[in-house]
Amino acid sequence: MAESPNLRRNTKQLWLIGSALHFARDSDGIEVETRKFHPSVATRVPMLESVDLLDAYVRDSLEDNRFYSKQSWVPPAKTADAEKIHDVVIVGAGQSGLALAFQLKLRGVRRIAVVDSQEKDRAGPWWSFARMPRMRNPKMIPGPDCGNPLLRFKSWFCAAYSEVEYNSFDFVPLKYWQEYLSWFRAVLEIETINNTTVTNIEWDEAQRCLLLETNGPGNAPLRVAARKVCLATGMTAAGSWEPPEAPVDGLPGDHGSEHGSRFRGRNWQARTLR
Repeated sequence: MAESPNLRRNTKQLWLIGSALHFARDSDGIEVETRKFHPSVATRVPMLESVDLLDAYVRDSLEDNRFYSKQSWVPPAKTADAEKIHDVVIVGAGQSGLALAFQLKLRGVRRIAVVDSQEKDRAGPWWSFARMPRMRNPKMIPGPDCGNPLLRFKSWFCAAYSEVEYNSFDFVPLKYWQEYLSWFRAVLEIETINNTTVTNIEWDEAQRCLLLETNGPGNAPLRVAARKVCLATGMTAAGSWEPPEAPVDGLPGDHGSEHGSRFRGRNWQARTLR
């Protein structure tokens, strides 16, 4: 079936907001299969002259995504003490935590809490123990943009500085990566709970949720409830992927999985997913 001009335009628009949809509706409302776009074959995104203009383009593109709304599709829930149960709590507000929060919002999951022990916009190694003057990866390597060209480092840098300056280096200077991550969080309106450390995570069978014990500013205790918890805390050393021991010691072995690990489908048989 030949694609109509309207369908081609809509398909391109879907890809620009990072959608992975393989179907779209043509001008007659008939659902037809479409090609999934990939950054390597996509039309080049023009560089914008200011960050304010780029922000407007980003927000406009996200408004076209029917799942990217203020309302979560996940039914709301509260604990017996009337505390909100978050859809997802992300521990770590670095580049991985921010990318995950963005992807969840793209999919209509909105009750998200991103917790980090550092100051606002100072999460991850880039503000602490990272001492190299430049990133080790070439500047064109995909980052937390998750396939949205408007959110790429290049799009932000050329809007904030210039395309001429962008072409002057091959590896991103560390200070620019710090600024980029701060912009990425702000333009996507990802709110973070800072100066807060997660000390323990337990499964509450009666309430069917995870309970996180945290120490906030001034070591003030705070309990957070969540359906799911993701530890986006990075790696402490070279070796195998392992979660931090202290927060997860009390969790049953079948209540979690590691990124890149094999999906254990049999564990979900005859179980209700919430």
